[in-house]
Amino acid sequence: VYGNAEGVTDTWIDSPFDGCSIKSVTFDESVSRVAENLFRSAGKLESVVIPKSITSVDQSAFDSCSLGSVSFADNVTTIGSFAFAGTDLEEIALPDSLTFIGYGAFSGCEELQSIDIPDSVTTLGVNAFSDCTSLKTAHIPASLEGLDGSPVTGAMLQAGTFWGCGALKDVTFGEGIKILPEALFASCGLEKIEVPATVETIERYVFSSDFIGEVSIPASVTSINDYAFFFAGDNLFIHCEPGSYAEQFAQHNRIPYTSDLNHEHSWGPWEVAWEATCTSPKTEKSTCPVCGAVRERE
Repeated sequence: VYGNAEGVTDTWIDSPFDGCSIKSVTFDESVSRVAENLFRSAGKLESVVIPKSITSVDQSAFDSCSLGSVSFADNVTTIGSFAFAGTDLEEIALPDSLTFIGYGAFSGCEELQSIDIPDSVTTLGVNAFSDCTSLKTAHIPASLEGLDGSPVTGAMLQAGTFWGCGALKDVTFGEGIKILPEALFASCGLEKIEVPATVETIERYVFSSDFIGEVSIPASVTSINDYAFFFAGDNLFIHCEPGSYAEQFAQHNRIPYTSDLNHEHSWGPWEVAWEATCTSPKTEKSTCPVCGAVRERE
């Protein structure tokens, strides 16, 4: 693929490679950007190497193609909206040069297993990794600003970043995150999470999931939206500090809690919670006598 006089491949309304049997791509050094829609729906494309000359992968550049492997040189700064959405990527190493990840950039990548967002990233778009149904681990840096790149007060993520990531179990945060935005982990598989000690605000639907269990909330949190735990099931249990806003929130919303962040459950014996029926198995429960937390098994 060659670039024009400005070093840019042409922008296409429809992909010129839609339905083509190409399996790999080589970029000439004249190319500085992968243009919008260039390889969208290229069904046979398997691997791509992004060379040092390229600084931007534009909107929908590889959207809905069968791409299973991509490697970046350390010059790419921008990955546009839906650039790799719906691809078959199982893993991806994002370059340390990257600063911008657009709306839905990796949404619907159902084979993606893990993601480590570099500390260089300051802008992470809405739904950037939504519906990555095989995603198990994620690291979120503290370098994030806002969707349009303009600085905001404190580090900030964008809404719905991991919406629908049902396999997500392990999340780590960089130091400095202040806001957990709307629907950040909605419909995720998270069962246990520690909110960073720098977080001040938890917005609505952040933990809107049947799977969510133990959530440790530090005293730094001074605002929790009433719908932050919307659709959370009976396994929800909050760890907080005495006199904290999180303790008041748990009391007001009748959520089981302990005001000891270091509390370890002392589980009692298993007891029958629900007998088996023709449509559902028997369910047993075990209760912590110290705080009243309940765990279940089928």
